[in-house]
Amino acid sequence: MNLAQYLEDSARNHPHKIAVRYEEQQLTLQEFDIDLIHFGIMMIVNVEFGFLTFPFGLNLFVSMGITGKTLTDVAKAVMPFLFLLLICLLIITYVPSISLVLPNWLMP
Repeated sequence: MNLAQYLEDSARNHPHKIAVRYEEQQLTLQEFDIDLIHFGIMMIVNVEFGFLTFPFGLNLFVSMGITGKTLTDVAKAVMPFLFLLLICLLIITYVPSISLVLPNWLMP
């Protein structure tokens, strides 16, 4: 599921499509008993991963404009953070209790 979201997000980079895709998947998520808050957190991390990856990453182009560096330099500088984001995404995906601690604490 994460790989499909990543490929779709990195190819299109249309944040407004998140709401449309979420509504399409909501019934499926409820059928498989996946927490909607957990899925939303996973989706946000997937979108950020797509925004930071070469060649379609919108944040790479914004960073290029701000720093005046080339796309290759910015992409190389982002690599360690992509690795950390990937580890966080795997943890969030496979240990949902971590991402649901605060929502469960605020809404018992």
